[in-house]
Amino acid sequence: MMRHVIGLGLLAGAALAQHNVTTDLTPVLAPGCNRTEPARIRPAHRIAIHYGLGRAEASLVNVTLEMRNPSVLLEEIEDISDVICDDSTVEVLFNSTTAFNLGMAEWSTSESIVLVTNHMGNCDTENERGFFLASSIAWDEATLTATASTVKKELVDTASTTEITFSNVPIAQPASKRAITVSENGITLDGNISLPTSTVLATVDDYVTLTADSAEVSASVTFSGYLKFRILGASLESLYFDIDTTLAAELGLTLDITAAYSDSLEYAPGALSYNLVNIPGIITFGPALVFAIGVELASEGSVTATADIGVAIADGNIHVDFLQMEETTVSGWEPTYSATVNVTEKAQVSVDPYVDVTVELAFELLGGLLDLSAGVTAEPRFSNEFTLSAAQDENGQVDSGNATTCENGLSIESAFEFSVVAFVTQWWSETVYSVEVPIADECYSWL
Repeated sequence: MMRHVIGLGLLAGAALAQHNVTTDLTPVLAPGCNRTEPARIRPAHRIAIHYGLGRAEASLVNVTLEMRNPSVLLEEIEDISDVICDDSTVEVLFNSTTAFNLGMAEWSTSESIVLVTNHMGNCDTENERGFFLASSIAWDEATLTATASTVKKELVDTASTTEITFSNVPIAQPASKRAITVSENGITLDGNISLPTSTVLATVDDYVTLTADSAEVSASVTFSGYLKFRILGASLESLYFDIDTTLAAELGLTLDITAAYSDSLEYAPGALSYNLVNIPGIITFGPALVFAIGVELASEGSVTATADIGVAIADGNIHVDFLQMEETTVSGWEPTYSATVNVTEKAQVSVDPYVDVTVELAFELLGGLLDLSAGVTAEPRFSNEFTLSAAQDENGQVDSGNATTCENGLSIESAFEFSVVAFVTQWWSETVYSVEVPIADECYSWL
């Protein structure tokens, strides 16, 4: 059978336009950080900076950096009262003699250190941290002030390796309209499809019409993941993410055919894609939900077919490893389903309705040093083959010359097929789960 997908554009009134929205995460203090610990003053080659929604204890993304020089996170030191920056210096004001003396002892052990600022004084751009390479530091015991001769740097110029962990970043669909909400619990993207009753999805000339009598498709997705990237040499050492999802689809379709036809019809409203989560200068990762509703069909004559199908995934989990496909694993994708397909004429016809849902996550790291996307596609399909089991004359009399006959001259063979395909767009694609379950193989009963 010829396979030619008819791409359908916009449905008036269906509210399915593509959106692009960016939510910037802002620097937050590390959860559980004890700012009074003397160890916070000591420079370290490995530091961790956190980003969230501007509230303490609400970190969504943890960025761990291997620094080229020993580094100090000034935001984690309780005994710093102010930080003042200009083009060539950073002044750090202490409010404790003990902390001042410890800083003078610890910060002088290296030829140069990196001072990391977080919105104290005028040192960094709004909602970003500043990285200052200090080559020498003058200490004023009378004012408890350290004045460092500095050069402002970008993160890529101060770190050798970055590790990024993001967790519990959900994309859910609690409503029937488009919406983005942000709270301490994460970032929520509404991506339901809910079509008005009797929406025409496709027409082919004057002889094929596909109508959605009803259509509800929803998914709820939460991402977690890990990335390790060596900045020196621009090499990706590790990247994986885990997707937890629920999926539900209920479709009522009517297909009217007035002449022989063999093709595929598909309504795909496009990616509901967003540059959704952005840490300026470090990483942008944008989730996308893509829905498609369609029918593969072949008919030798005129017929009207109706289909009512439903499929649900209660708790699908997938671990996608970008670099090692063999480490990709799935669990919980066992679907529940229901299907009823009817035809109004005795006709040789194949009617295979389907709904596809793709969840994709795109990464852009450090202004484009790394640009990748990956995801998973759930593909439930219902195959229905109606076969004339005996020839009929113009008066409706059955010619029993066919060995396999049904009283009404028509048999149906149907099955449910479901597969899960994981992919890394630039590198690989693999079916990681599949199942085929027979539904019926019997004479068709006319109502």
